[in-house]
Amino acid sequence: KKGNQMNRKEIFSFVLFAALFAFLITACAIPFFFESPSIFYKTGVEKIMLRVGKVLGIAAMVLMGYQLIFIGRFSWLEKLFGMKSLYQAHRLNGRIILAAVLIHPLLILGADHFVFFPLEQKYWPEFTGFVLLFLIFFFIITSILYKRIGITYKTWRMMHKITAPFIFILLFIHVFYVSRTFETGIPLYFLIAIGSVCLAIIIGKWVKR
Repeated sequence: KKGNQMNRKEIFSFVLFAALFAFLITACAIPFFFESPSIFYKTGVEKIMLRVGKVLGIAAMVLMGYQLIFIGRFSWLEKLFGMKSLYQAHRLNGRIILAAVLIHPLLILGADHFVFFPLEQKYWPEFTGFVLLFLIFFFIITSILYKRIGITYKTWRMMHKITAPFIFILLFIHVFYVSRTFETGIPLYFLIAIGSVCLAIIIGKWVKR
């Protein structure tokens, strides 16, 4: 019986990881199959930089959704992996997200020879992205270093609880408006689906508290 339980646990773990990985890869394929007008005018290295930048942005969004799963306090996940493993996955995933969101704007701007957007109202989705970048950077760095910079665990948790919903709201606003890719069709349905799941988990956590 114990051996059968272990086998079922390993199989379920593999299926779960495979599903999460497949979803991530599918999401990252969106810029290849649903190109935005901005990529039509690019060639060579510039086109590669822009496309990879978009892929990293989408990957960061999906991985941020996974963060909610890791800390969602789902009893079946805790039984399967244990709180310690989920917490470690959460920390590692946070570092990957930080790297992705830092490289993402560098590649996007690099595709345009680092010519910054004019300070005009029509570029508000791009500037929303920079606000989002700052919030994510602050969010993750304080999570890693809160003890070293003199923040108590209670204060850090309160900051975490307040900041996280704003980050997700800005994230989906930025993704939807910054590129025409997500205006219609499969990309839009994908965005609605992942946004709905994230919203449900966030509301669920607030209700439990």
